[in-house]
Amino acid sequence: MTSKLLFTFGGVLIAFLAFGVGYWWKGERLGALDRFEVKKPLEIQVAPTKKGVLPEGAVLYEYRVLPETTTYILFVNSKNRDLLAPRPGGEHKVVIEPVDAYPAEKG
Repeated sequence: MTSKLLFTFGGVLIAFLAFGVGYWWKGERLGALDRFEVKKPLEIQVAPTKKGVLPEGAVLYEYRVLPETTTYILFVNSKNRDLLAPRPGGEHKVVIEPVDAYPAEKG
């Protein structure tokens, strides 16, 4: 009985440690990303008819640098969750689908 209790306690302790280390690592990884501030508004485009503007002052986090392009992460807070819908990612939970960004046209 004592060994079973000790085994259960050890399993729970390992689970908590694993969760804690994972949570810490996630925070450390995101905290290590270089931050960039948008200096002029950027037009963002998902499709030819689906465009928006990323305002000056928005903070982006550098995710991946390739010879011709760089991918950034933008964190968004929203109280309007009803405007968002889950998007299936196929077999992967996280699918990186960058949108294109261009200098915003004046007018």
